Amino acid sequence: WITSWYEVCVYNYYKERRKRMKNGVVMYLFSRITFMVAFIVPGFIILLSPALLFADTAEEWFNRGKDFHKAGAYEKAIESYQQVIKLKPDNVKVHYNLGAAYFKLGMYTKVADVYRQAIKVQSR
Repeated sequence: WITSWYEVCVYNYYKERRKRMKNGVVMYLFSRITFMVAFIVPGFIILLSPALLFADTAEEWFNRGKDFHKAGAYEKAIESYQQVIKLKPDNVKVHYNLGAAYFKLGMYTKVADVYRQAIKVQSR
């Protein structure tokens, strides 16, 4: 079926080309799926939850902060956690989550301050 050196080279060239095209399609689909999971899905979660926009109680603010945290909107999560601390300053979980959000933003001095506050709250 393959008789010459030239035909062997052409056959190998097209074989490698098909393999590269197949890998390219897989990588393209992977990048699209990653984009959807990272940006579009959390956006819909935030936009489609009216309870997240109109939080009144500390629990609602805390849930709102957790949702923002999961979506990667750390600034919004920090604002929500600070509202919880204003309403209910003795909640250690809020201090922990607030510190984690500051950590994700690279604000390490604030992380230390928030965790010190958490220790004070827990020791009461």
